Amino acid sequence: MSTLARIRGVIARVPRGKVITYGQAAAAVGFPRAPRLTVWALQGEHGLPWHRVVAAGGRIALPHELGREQRLRLESEGVTFRGGRVRMDRHSWTPRAPSPRARSPAREPSGLPRTKHGRPGHRAVLRSVVRRGPEAARPAESHSRTRAHQIRTSALSEDPFGSRTKVDRNAGWFCTGSTAR
Repeated sequence: MSTLARIRGVIARVPRGKVITYGQAAAAVGFPRAPRLTVWALQGEHGLPWHRVVAAGGRIALPHELGREQRLRLESEGVTFRGGRVRMDRHSWTPRAPSPRARSPAREPSGLPRTKHGRPGHRAVLRSVVRRGPEAARPAESHSRTRAHQIRTSALSEDPFGSRTKVDRNAGWFCTGSTAR
């Protein structure tokens, strides 16, 4: 669905006796600083309650005869005015925010969240090492690096407590303990 069609859908939902601003209609579909999109959505469209869309602060932005027609239509729906502006405190309508889709993060077969490159993120791997032990730090089988490449690019070191630590600089994973390979 196009952006203009979504804006038209918001305008079509404005109830009688309520108004929405051009900016609010655009913001309802994800364009908070684009009130002109609402103007474009209204151009040439028939059947929409165009008179329920006003400028910021409740000002009628249409010139001359169209502005008078808009005011008459709004008054016939019970909208009140103060000094040539709609009383927004009484008649403003705010569309319901769309509920965010519950999206679960992409997961590796190992259950670790992936980065945008498809590999487990280093923070997730570190957390899993603490929770599940050193075997959780092994890269997934789908990882494109070969074992020989991992051995060439990794460094083994001894720490003062006698456990071996393996750090793979390229893949971003490590494990500690006597089972390091």
